[in-house]
Amino acid sequence: MTRQETPERLTREEKKARTRAQLIDAAATVFARRGLVAASLDEVAEEAGLTKGAVYSNFDSKEDLFQAVIDERLNEPMRHGAEVI
Repeated sequence: MTRQETPERLTREEKKARTRAQLIDAAATVFARRGLVAASLDEVAEEAGLTKGAVYSNFDSKEDLFQAVIDERLNEPMRHGAEVI
């Protein structure tokens, strides 16, 4: 009989960070597909497999979520690239 590994238990902060990352990834997909104006937070939540409440517990608005996508996808990689030079 093989012993099954117990799933890693995440802290509250790790769960929140994972949810936030899922939402940012989903938002990037939805914004790319529909554009910022046409995209809805319901669509982002559905794309992430989460509830709209999860969106609002992590972001104040659609614009706040969009800024997080920009920061993660554009600004952060540019900062790391500048450190290499």
